Amino acid sequence: MEPTRPDPSMLPLIAVTSDLKHVEPYDWHATPSPYIDAVVAAAGGLPVIVPSVGEALDIDTLLDRVDGVLVTGSRSNVHPSHYGAKATKDHEPFDPARDATTLPLIR
Repeated sequence: MEPTRPDPSMLPLIAVTSDLKHVEPYDWHATPSPYIDAVVAAAGGLPVIVPSVGEALDIDTLLDRVDGVLVTGSRSNVHPSHYGAKATKDHEPFDPARDATTLPLIR
């Protein structure tokens, strides 16, 4: 007897943050696969990658529709202006689109 699969309409919908990466000639909204795997395998959820589009994203509507949010790690750092410091070369790289999308999700 095959194990029963959960009703797909009942899977928790999990928003997963993304980075904005430039790979010639396009900008890509990307999330490392271990985070997607964690949503699917560990949480039994349906991952939805949130594009890093800043204010173009209606955060309230997104949060109303999902059951959870997974804020991923990133090679980029939060721009120091968000926590009252001056940016230096040591703080780089930055991803302003990621900051504009992810920070409102966690406030």
